[in-house]
Amino acid sequence: MGDTTLGARVPHTAVTILSKALESGPVLLSVPHDGIDETLSCAACHRRARCPRCTGPLAGLWQGTPRCLWCGATAVQWRCPGCGGERMRVVRVGAAGTAQELRGLFRHVPIVVSSPSQPRGIVEDVACAPMIVIASLGAEPRVRGDGTGNTEYRAVAILDAWTSLYGTGVDAREDTLTAWMRVVSMCAPRSRGGQALLLGETDPVIARSLALWDGRVLAAQELAERAETGLPPVVGAACVWGRRDVVRAALEHIGAFTGDLAVIDTGQGGVPAVWGPVPIAQPRTIDARELEATQDRVKAVVRVPLSERAELARRLRAEVARHVAAREPGELRFQLDPKDLI
Repeated sequence: MGDTTLGARVPHTAVTILSKALESGPVLLSVPHDGIDETLSCAACHRRARCPRCTGPLAGLWQGTPRCLWCGATAVQWRCPGCGGERMRVVRVGAAGTAQELRGLFRHVPIVVSSPSQPRGIVEDVACAPMIVIASLGAEPRVRGDGTGNTEYRAVAILDAWTSLYGTGVDAREDTLTAWMRVVSMCAPRSRGGQALLLGETDPVIARSLALWDGRVLAAQELAERAETGLPPVVGAACVWGRRDVVRAALEHIGAFTGDLAVIDTGQGGVPAVWGPVPIAQPRTIDARELEATQDRVKAVVRVPLSERAELARRLRAEVARHVAAREPGELRFQLDPKDLI
């Protein structure tokens, strides 16, 4: 409570705890995935900037008016629901230079870095000896046994927890909690002197779920929020993507624009069932023969009540089959209940 370095990436209190743990074994510092992503937040309170229409993530500040990555709506006259701020800022999320920073804090302590982007790559395991292990999420090495059955880190610290505030996926909070629980599970329990630290601001419900070791806390809030906004799994959903004119024709044929699937009731009245279409990138692996068929590529999300999920799947399968059988030009694909909507 009296730590004047609480705003630092690794506060003095954390340094003290980690130094103590290093006296008896290895400690693990988990950092976000390497690389840099750009996202938008409120310039005043730093809350993730979200679409007022569907709560999707906003992007494109450098291109003019921000646009939702889910439904494609432009955020005109956007206002932060948290503080009322009207300005956004670009937040660059990434982890770099952690090893160099820690060498100044922990002199003469061996440091191992495990990350796909590092020259050594992912380290499979480390000795049960005093050392600092810095690993990106998903690249945490196991601790080799020391002959006494000890295969645990003496302490685990999750750095840059604030990056969890800027996830763009529908399941961003669940994915964060899952990853953090996996990291913390590698730490010795408190009964054997282990300590887990969460460094940086995060969503309170994630922190509470982690502290209580109970994913139901987050799940209950997620379900309540998704019921209000009409997001899976409260509704059925499908992503449909391909060339713009082909996607629009397909949505019209299955009744998602003007037919019986055009409106969905989210509990607050009927709203359009379709989000988008919004532009998406070209496939990463594509040859010259395919390029023309994927130009002006877009994606749309179709939502239906759970009772209509099977009917939506049937109509989409039939439409894709018709498109292929007729040898019509242009890409057309769909995925039911996708992991993400972007």
